[in-house]
Amino acid sequence: MARAAQRCKVELSALCGPWRLGVLVYSFYRATRVQRESIYVVPVFEDSVFQRRSRFALEQPGPQRQISAAGVILQFGDFELTIIRECTFSLDGGALFGVVPKALWSKTCCVDESNRVKLACNLLLIESPHGAALVETGMGARWNESERKRFQMNTLVDPSNMVASAGLQHSDIEIVILSHLHFDHAGGATTLQDERLVPAFPRAKYYVQRGEREFAQSANARARGSYRSSDYEPLEEAGVLQLIEGDQEILPGVRVMVTGGHTAHHQAVMIESEDKRGIYFADIIPTKDHLSPPWVMGYDHFPLQSCDVKNELLTRAANENWLVIFDHEVGTPWGHVGLSNKGKFEWHPLPADTLQN
Repeated sequence: MARAAQRCKVELSALCGPWRLGVLVYSFYRATRVQRESIYVVPVFEDSVFQRRSRFALEQPGPQRQISAAGVILQFGDFELTIIRECTFSLDGGALFGVVPKALWSKTCCVDESNRVKLACNLLLIESPHGAALVETGMGARWNESERKRFQMNTLVDPSNMVASAGLQHSDIEIVILSHLHFDHAGGATTLQDERLVPAFPRAKYYVQRGEREFAQSANARARGSYRSSDYEPLEEAGVLQLIEGDQEILPGVRVMVTGGHTAHHQAVMIESEDKRGIYFADIIPTKDHLSPPWVMGYDHFPLQSCDVKNELLTRAANENWLVIFDHEVGTPWGHVGLSNKGKFEWHPLPADTLQN
């Protein structure tokens, strides 16, 4: 895919730091040790070619491709993938881990004096020969100071151009995929313009499950607090909300798969190009600390279903070496999973410098 920005590949030999040799030796060791059920734990550098966008090296600067900050992409077959870290925010740890005792989950993540755990909104930008797609829109900008304080919200991008660091503008996005309509996923789908709400991505079609849209409108007292009609009704009024039913290919190599669990019609996003496969779990597995199948959120409407679908998808991801992406992981949100010699899922993140923020 042609780009105005010059790039340089980050080869394995270019990774610097005093830990490099140890990481390489450890990765080789892990890759050659057979795990239970003949599963290999994949080295973190396998099948990944990274390219860095220069913030200065533009051959012909222009308003359509001006790059405002350095960013990193992952070459994924014919696709180019970028993590857009839209914001950080905090939620109650008890709600985040459901019935898992704090004595266990507090060992894996940091918690503040108010029992809150810091999270991120990690959007996935997919640039393919068939168009540019954005998975999720994050929290957006339409929050008052009281709400921002409650969620400890810190916006990390310019709301008027969330994809600027990727050298794009909102008008370059042709497809927006929403896993569901909770405000931390659909909050950036609309924007205030001339005192009215309009689609934030003016040329895009927005894809969500029909059942999710119907439930958002009629959610009961327990669920309705996670939905804001201002996130999706303006999309309907503009005629850009595409209501789909069941699993469906959105672009060649990009398809949605209904998982249920978190909400009845929650969907994950599968990506496939050449010999590579990946999955954006969305809220079925929001962070690396939710890797264990029984560790599901208190927010999940159907926690037993979440547990089952997590186990099924993680097993496939480990066996087939999928790229795995977590939507709310505050650390490095993409990498691979493997199985330990005790049969537990393990997380092997990509290098930390594959993030743009």
